[in-house]
Amino acid sequence: MKISSLFIDGFGVFNKWKPPEEFGDGLTAVIGENEAGKTTLLSFIRRNLYGFPGGKKQNINHYQPVNGGTIGGRLEILGDDGREYHLTRTGVRSEPSVKLACGAPLSGSTLPSLLGPGNQVFYENVCAIGLDELQQFSTLNQDEIRDRLAAAGAGNLPVRKVASFLDDSADAIYAVRGKKKLMNELMSGIKTLDQEIRVAKNQQSDYDRITDELARLTGLRLEEQERKQGFVGEIEYYKALSQG
Repeated sequence: MKISSLFIDGFGVFNKWKPPEEFGDGLTAVIGENEAGKTTLLSFIRRNLYGFPGGKKQNINHYQPVNGGTIGGRLEILGDDGREYHLTRTGVRSEPSVKLACGAPLSGSTLPSLLGPGNQVFYENVCAIGLDELQQFSTLNQDEIRDRLAAAGAGNLPVRKVASFLDDSADAIYAVRGKKKLMNELMSGIKTLDQEIRVAKNQQSDYDRITDELARLTGLRLEEQERKQGFVGEIEYYKALSQG
């Protein structure tokens, strides 16, 4: 969404006022002396987008028209869909009116769809920050603003929701002192396998030792068999001599 121009029917010092030219694609600087209406212009844009504060609120400048006109006006907006819209508010309690600039019937587009994911808190503390917000740095401690600022640098991801999802996912698979989580069960299984591997290695060592001993004893048995055969041959030889 881009504000390309505006018209103020009545708001503070402004009456039937429209900028001499549309806002450019780049940075638009509003320059003026003190009390020229710079803050008034900012407040008009903010309130036209998100509504006028109730009349009973204290310590709020309601910017009643001092030079005539009905409080309110319109914003001329270029939507993300490339179409031009007029957002109009007339009167403090009026509902916003969103229409196509060409006058064609409007369907399927509402003010929230034009504003996108940013809400009033985000807009007034990040996109359209005023003197009041600059003087109250504590507003920047609000979780929502911190999340929106972080999201702006992360492709508008819902950072708090992502962080919560990651925390829940981590908690579902691992607990520092637990035994029922998936990761804990896997780690316990790995420890059991390590013990079985150590036992198997020890058994392999015993097997190798027994195999070597068996080979040694088998060799000794073969040697004794050969000696026995030699003795048997000698006995047979001496028997034959005695019979002769």
